[in-house]
Amino acid sequence: MYLTERKIFFSLNHVFSSLTGRRHIEDFDWFASYVPALEVRNGQMWKVANQRAQQLAAQLGKACVGGSDSHTLSGVARTFTEVPGARTVEEYFAGLRAGRGVVHGQDGGYMKLTMDIFNFIGSVLKDQPAAAALLPLTVFIPAITGFHWLNEIRFCKRWAAKLDGHPFDLEDWREMFAAPFQPWVEIIKRESDELHVLRSSVFDGVTNGEETKARAIPLIEQLNGAALLSRNCEPVSFGGAVSIADDQVSVVHFAVMSARARARATCHAVSVSMNGKISPANVAVPSEEQCQRTQDNHAERGLPDVVCQAYSKFIPGRHQD
Repeated sequence: MYLTERKIFFSLNHVFSSLTGRRHIEDFDWFASYVPALEVRNGQMWKVANQRAQQLAAQLGKACVGGSDSHTLSGVARTFTEVPGARTVEEYFAGLRAGRGVVHGQDGGYMKLTMDIFNFIGSVLKDQPAAAALLPLTVFIPAITGFHWLNEIRFCKRWAAKLDGHPFDLEDWREMFAAPFQPWVEIIKRESDELHVLRSSVFDGVTNGEETKARAIPLIEQLNGAALLSRNCEPVSFGGAVSIADDQVSVVHFAVMSARARARATCHAVSVSMNGKISPANVAVPSEEQCQRTQDNHAERGLPDVVCQAYSKFIPGRHQD
């Protein structure tokens, strides 16, 4: 593409903002393979959105940048990126490419955004007095920015899958699928109970419970096959979509028919595919790097690496008779 052909440094901005539209799993594949840097702090965006961008940059090993994104003088340079020791433009961009950029400054907020818009309108009126005819419409600005801010919060919800199953099997899942490896299982404690939750980059860009369910069920079924091979676990099932926003956790429940039957069928399908009797396209295909990292993690904790040994059979070109 043009930017990479000419070795031009660039960043992906507004990663977790509704202003740039819905995210699909293919988008994140593109981010990982093509984009050299991510905007991890935008002076007009919600703090949680910036934090999620920071986490994604760390996960993908991308350089970090930040900026005020201000359209008025009052916000200019309130958020910025420093490269320590850089004395020229060339040294600055070399530092950014090398991941030595340090982001400073403010996150956004509802009041900050609303005041910036009023300041912008004031500047327009100074330059174009005739625009005063539109002043009555400014009464709607707080409502408009409020709607936008709520939409940003909704967009930045993180989604995960609640797991249902026998406590012993859930404990096995926690040991086999542990952070920072993908996917991973964690416990979220609430006042009345605790949830076993499956987290994965598969859920990046998801905006509602239905999407979470659609992506979670095939993933859980495939992991059930790996858990059967590794620990002889009974199937674990999808128990609902979990939305996480700040410290608020809620579960969206669905009627998932025959989940255990489908899970067990998939376990058998995985066993069969070990003999090459099922297409690799029907099975989870992690990258070789993911397999190696998981094997290393299992070795450190004294766990069998049969999970990745099984996965390696499914990667096209690596079948063994």
